[in-house]
Amino acid sequence: MKFLNISDIKLKVTLSPEDCRDYGIDTAKGEISTREVRRAVRVIIERAREECGFSVGSDRILVQTYPLPSGECELLITRLSAVPHRERAVLTSSDGMSTMEHRRGVYRFSSIDDLRSAVRAAYREDAECDLYLDDLGRYYLHVSEHVTDGLSEFEIFIEYGERLAALPIAVLSEYGTHLAGPHAFEYVMHDEI
Repeated sequence: MKFLNISDIKLKVTLSPEDCRDYGIDTAKGEISTREVRRAVRVIIERAREECGFSVGSDRILVQTYPLPSGECELLITRLSAVPHRERAVLTSSDGMSTMEHRRGVYRFSSIDDLRSAVRAAYREDAECDLYLDDLGRYYLHVSEHVTDGLSEFEIFIEYGERLAALPIAVLSEYGTHLAGPHAFEYVMHDEI
């Protein structure tokens, strides 16, 4: 894997045929699926931060993929927060472009059964999240999530509860209790509630 810092906001990554195999990217098709890229990009960005100092922090990013006839693949990763609004709109609306971001999401569940079902459906051992309980008996997961093309990796949670724009201030103050964190999934999975 080779990294080239094009600018403070853009990084070029060249994956060898071996790297593509390791990350499950099939360049033979001529087109690479969003699912393949999503799995690889998190690891690639962490490695880029360590090896060449390119960091995206919590910025939304644009990922452009270019499979090469040699079996290699080039990725152009752009931090969108530094791109002018008009140019950003054009970039993100183009075919073949994927946007990714890391954010904190909030999900509310009306019962412990709904909460457990949601966590079972999307369980990840390393997921960072906090669990709160309000005075009405509702549960809140405040989770660190990766979002690709507007869809969260925890999108399935809305089948069991609802997504909120933010954690209610009342839950953070006198009307709520912090039950677990920073890995509340473990707490929920081990029936500690």
